[in-house]
Amino acid sequence: MRTLIAAAILVAAVAVSAAAPPVMPDLKKTPGMIDQKLTAAMLCNPRFRTGAIRNVTLAMKRQVFAEYGITRDFGSYEIDHLISLEIGGANDVRNLWPQPYCPLDGSGGKTCFGAREKDHAENWLHRQVCSGSLTLSQAQAMIVKDWFAVYRQWAKTQITEAGSKR
Repeated sequence: MRTLIAAAILVAAVAVSAAAPPVMPDLKKTPGMIDQKLTAAMLCNPRFRTGAIRNVTLAMKRQVFAEYGITRDFGSYEIDHLISLEIGGANDVRNLWPQPYCPLDGSGGKTCFGAREKDHAENWLHRQVCSGSLTLSQAQAMIVKDWFAVYRQWAKTQITEAGSKR
């Protein structure tokens, strides 16, 4: 079973290098904003839930779609926090962007890397902050600079962990 998991992760890692490039936010429209009230201690508390602080209104979503010139196929996108709430991002339109879900193409490959992949990067950064491997500000800077580089780091850790479990 572990061999199958390791093989699946390896296939996913190869796909990372072979697929279309990730969709990135326009940093002029979405520079990323943090919520100064959120500390690492608060975010790492086992009782913390992003749902308790998430506050993105329909008006905010419409504004973000308009800023990015998206006028249809709204369900193909997630209005995503560039700096995720779990690493101290703010509910501010300057921290929101329309990130595509990137469906599979006809051959079973991804058309691009998008919202679902970024979720892995966000969760991994949260774990790094809570383990003390990164500071909150380091994690925030990393996701703004290049969320896909963070995703590749996460993918590498999955291969390493799968290999060490054999």
